[in-house]
Amino acid sequence: AKGVGPGSLVPIIAKRSWQIIPAMLGVLKAGGAYMSVDPTYPRDRIGYMFEIAQCSVYLTCGYGEKWQMETISLEDFDYSANITPVPNQNTSDDLCYIIFTSGSTGKPKGVSICHRNVVNYAMAHPLNVRGGIIRPEHRSIVSVTNTIFDIFVTESLLSLVNGICIYFADDEEVLSQKKLSALIRQNPIDVIQTTPTKMRSYMLDKGDLDYLKNLNAILLGGEALPADLFRELRRCTDAAIYNVYGPAETTVWSTIREMRDDTV
Repeated sequence: AKGVGPGSLVPIIAKRSWQIIPAMLGVLKAGGAYMSVDPTYPRDRIGYMFEIAQCSVYLTCGYGEKWQMETISLEDFDYSANITPVPNQNTSDDLCYIIFTSGSTGKPKGVSICHRNVVNYAMAHPLNVRGGIIRPEHRSIVSVTNTIFDIFVTESLLSLVNGICIYFADDEEVLSQKKLSALIRQNPIDVIQTTPTKMRSYMLDKGDLDYLKNLNAILLGGEALPADLFRELRRCTDAAIYNVYGPAETTVWSTIREMRDDTV
């Protein structure tokens, strides 16, 4: 109804909210591709991203600034308004999403990922994240990643296509060890994915580390994994600990290594 189809790019400008996931799926089901935008970005940076996207409609949640194009508010949207099944609109070479780099060395660069790239990443295989790390017995993952980063695909699209339950941590749970540890204790969460720096922030209170025993797999990537962090984690949990790496161009993680005492 909004003219979105193959080749269309739809920005999602949203605060951290579970509504981002149905927004992503809605764009994809219509045949378009999504582009996650941090609402705290400066207006000129958002304008630059819009210019690259050549978009005519954007989705919002917790974002009040206006642009000269149609806006759909996720907070006010009636998800039951149209539940008619939609036939597949895409081929494997169609665009699925665009991720922008930080822009720290100049203007941000958009990285384009096609459907076949995401399908390959999400496919269960011993050399993939699903199969090599997240195993069939792992039924749930906690999402603590900023949704503008490509690793959020692990906590969203990969999890959904493999029937993995997503526990979407809210703003407080993402920032607080106390809140996150309570979430993990109160729910059957198997997997967490984050950076080593953020993992350290979830271990500052040394009297509140037993929640890590509830996890079965810990993925750490995006930066170097310090040996002392690995050793501290090893003392706190029997979960398998993985060092993962991959630039956005290769669709999230492209190398994985389970860390053992003799590999540090």
